[in-house]
Amino acid sequence: MGRRRTALVAVLTIVSGTLIGGCGGEATQSLRTFNGPGYSVLMPGKPDRSVNTVKTAAGAVRVVAYVSDSADRAFAIASTTLPAGLKGDLDGAVQGAATNIGGTVRDKTKTTHQGFPARDARVTGAKDKDGNAGTVFARFILAKNRLYQLQFVTKGSDVKSPGDEYDKFIGSLKIK
Repeated sequence: MGRRRTALVAVLTIVSGTLIGGCGGEATQSLRTFNGPGYSVLMPGKPDRSVNTVKTAAGAVRVVAYVSDSADRAFAIASTTLPAGLKGDLDGAVQGAATNIGGTVRDKTKTTHQGFPARDARVTGAKDKDGNAGTVFARFILAKNRLYQLQFVTKGSDVKSPGDEYDKFIGSLKIK
């Protein structure tokens, strides 16, 4: 179990730790279809792409993330192919991601997305590297030996609801 959690936590930290307090303007634009590797999703503007290789107990994994941010909110989707034989631990991923951004999991729900196991979470008190506080609303999905993480981050350390655009964003993800 420890090996599984370590792999997922490292992957999720890349996205969670970099979003709060963005200063671009892409997240102020309307949602439109974005086609990523193996999926499509509604995102605002033209997301910035980043690729990172993360060392985990299960071996190195490549994380591809797309982020649209503005001064007070951000949308992100990240995906990675899990190493052969690695089973995902979604609950551990949620907790590990929250811990790594200094946040607290306030709400977590077991769900599915297109029939795949998923977790929805609200993480409060999250901090970025500059100390900006935010609330993270996220969905973690294990599908076809891949881990997907969708995030909506908004200013404020304990925001209760992400609003309608989050629901559109999460609901629009089509895993191919």
